[in-house]
Amino acid sequence: MLKYAARLIYLGPALTFGLGAAFVAAAYRLGASPADPAAWQGFLALAPLVREPVYLVAGLPGSGDAAAFVVFATAALAGVVIAFYSRPTGRARFVHAHLAFLMLFLSMGRAGVFSAGNAEIGIGPASLTDWTLDFSSFPAIGVGLFAVVALTCAASHLSVIRDVIARSTAKQKVERRTRHSAVVAGAALAVVGAIATATWANEWGPFGPSPLINACEQVKGHLHCWQ
Repeated sequence: MLKYAARLIYLGPALTFGLGAAFVAAAYRLGASPADPAAWQGFLALAPLVREPVYLVAGLPGSGDAAAFVVFATAALAGVVIAFYSRPTGRARFVHAHLAFLMLFLSMGRAGVFSAGNAEIGIGPASLTDWTLDFSSFPAIGVGLFAVVALTCAASHLSVIRDVIARSTAKQKVERRTRHSAVVAGAALAVVGAIATATWANEWGPFGPSPLINACEQVKGHLHCWQ
């Protein structure tokens, strides 16, 4: 259940980019039917949410409204694929969520949500600066979408941190296995060396062949057939 809920949360950035593409489509519809009340209603409903990011992309050199529509539509489709993709996509999800966050942050900043003003509680030093966020100038659906996208960004941060920890743990396990294999190989070589040394000491001794081996060699020289 939590897994599917997390996937729905990851659809927040995709919805944000989808609103950008819908705003471009609404602008085209308004240009084609300027007397249509529904066209005006759709355009004015989407304008406070995504107008600034769309104008930013459309105003880039060599770009335009059609290019902006393609960019935002592609980003929306990519967000759906990322949200429901079975394999881990931590980095792509991280980048996608933060781009959507910056998109809404730009819109809210232009709407004056983060503007500071003077609190009307006095004159001169008594008049303090009010740093309270003013969400009255931004649609409620935009505030809710911003909260969902911020939650997606936090989840992507946790996913990246978890992946880094998992990779570090796997690397440590590989290093421990390598060290263990090296110790086992060294111990095996030491045992083989000890056996070889003991065999050499029994057969030759520290001062050359033993008398028993000399006697056997003499017997072999006399019999010529002793195996």
